[in-house]
Amino acid sequence: MNIKRTSIVLLFSILLPFFFQPQSVSAFNGFLRQPFSGLERINAIFDHQYPNYNDYAHEITIFNGETTADLSPYYYAGHSGTDFNLNTGTEVLAAYEGNVTEIYTDWAQNPVSGCGNFVRIQHPNGYKTQYCHLRDVDGSIGAGVSVSAGRLIGHSGISGTTGPHLHFEVFLGPLFNVYYSTDPFGWTGSYPDPLINWPTTGQGHQAQCLWRSLPQDTLSCNDTWLQDAGAGFTTNHGTYSAEWGGYVYGNGSHVTTHINIDDYLTYITWNPQYFRTGAYEIFVFQPVVSDATASAHYLVCPDYNVSCTEVVLDQRVAYPEKWVSLGTYHFSGQWGFITLLAGTHESPYTKVVVADDIKFRSYGTFLPCVTK
Repeated sequence: MNIKRTSIVLLFSILLPFFFQPQSVSAFNGFLRQPFSGLERINAIFDHQYPNYNDYAHEITIFNGETTADLSPYYYAGHSGTDFNLNTGTEVLAAYEGNVTEIYTDWAQNPVSGCGNFVRIQHPNGYKTQYCHLRDVDGSIGAGVSVSAGRLIGHSGISGTTGPHLHFEVFLGPLFNVYYSTDPFGWTGSYPDPLINWPTTGQGHQAQCLWRSLPQDTLSCNDTWLQDAGAGFTTNHGTYSAEWGGYVYGNGSHVTTHINIDDYLTYITWNPQYFRTGAYEIFVFQPVVSDATASAHYLVCPDYNVSCTEVVLDQRVAYPEKWVSLGTYHFSGQWGFITLLAGTHESPYTKVVVADDIKFRSYGTFLPCVTK
């Protein structure tokens, strides 16, 4: 019996990592890798109402069904792609295998496209991708060239725009046209995707999450993403007279800040609201802000009936413009939340506490080891 029990334990110890991993591509039929290496901010996201660069409604609807006024905090109404905050010269990679159908490299001499210098790729599953505002296109890339996922196709730049970033766009249909644009983050709203009626009533589609969602990927269909100042984000200023302040800097990057103080009733909370019970890794986005604190105190609270875990981050230069993990925790549905305190244990009124986006990355169900 001891030998049998030991064998079962050994078997589960081998298999357990596979059960406790983010859900795989097969769960989503995702295929896209992120079109760059590393961890970068999303500056502007896809508008599910009218993705044709016209601000008909003066508002934007994003993939989780949240609708807000344009630029408050989401950028921006009519946007038909996803903008990544890539510095000029960052390598841009093919998001999936396919054939290059068109390139444009003459923006400096002949600025005819708002997309700037670009590469367009037709993928074997009917989807298309477009990469805009490139500084240059790799010399080996041209119309008719086959590319593999992750192949270098160019470098990010500012062609056709005012600030360096990559405009990444996905199409489902016969043409590289906004009438066929789709959101690679899919649709998780509680009501039908407005894209079903785009460009004409009943003739569109519901967006599907297309990210391949491997454990090492920054972009994943397993993520619940909360923007500061978006749904599920609340502020409290306790006995202190000043409110938390929100502002936009760069190319559509929204952050919320507060001067450090001794009042620990001044804090920010992120609550996902619509949340299933399970294991989640928590990531916070750390922007670069002058005079940032070296001692930002986050409280990770998986349930109102469970003790919170305090995690302290140095917000100065340790993690500039990057996602930082706060660890993995088991959350009990909608009752879990994350709090950031304005108190830092530093000299009051000398530092800035910074709040930005948070991601909850879901993990598969833990399979217990039963030996009896």
